[in-house]
Amino acid sequence: MRAMHFQSDCLPCLKRLVELTASLATPDPERRRKAREAAWAVVAAEVGPGAIPALIANRCHRVIRELTGNPDPFLPRKQAETALLARLARQVLPPPLPTEPAALLTLAALGNALD
Repeated sequence: MRAMHFQSDCLPCLKRLVELTASLATPDPERRRKAREAAWAVVAAEVGPGAIPALIANRCHRVIRELTGNPDPFLPRKQAETALLARLARQVLPPPLPTEPAALLTLAALGNALD
């Protein structure tokens, strides 16, 4: 499998990702600004021929986490999504919930598809 290389629509997507991650990472406007600026410095340094957007995004996340002191800016969202999916599973799947590995794998795949 080959990594996706930088395309014209990658820059706006990285901008949205940096903005979202920084805004979720801290309520402090100054820390948020510094985290955004540092993440944009990563983008500026990394973008070029052969650049891989996923690697750039990971480096941006690392910088934002370090500067804000928040190890997982997306944790509240993940918790809310998990709670929602648990409620949906209880509504859609008749009790008892499946315990067979194949059924659990299918359920996990469906959850990931919604993510």
